[in-house]
Amino acid sequence: MLPRLLALAVSAALAGGTIAAQQPTSTATTTRAKGASSAPITVYEMSDFQCPYCRRFALETFPVIEKEYISTGKVR
Repeated sequence: MLPRLLALAVSAALAGGTIAAQQPTSTATTTRAKGASSAPITVYEMSDFQCPYCRRFALETFPVIEKEYISTGKVR
């Protein structure tokens, strides 16, 4: 479900939609960020290391997002 929502958000933003992205300003955020700083969308993700759903996201969903969006420069 999340990859589909992210794909819709990326598509809308790249097509000039109304989704506004803010570039992170804190040093902690910028040092932990993945992807190009010039990407049109910045996704901020928070996880709980003891949550089984967050673990599943980190192991199954995030690698797909990283491959399809972060490494291609569409999302930071």
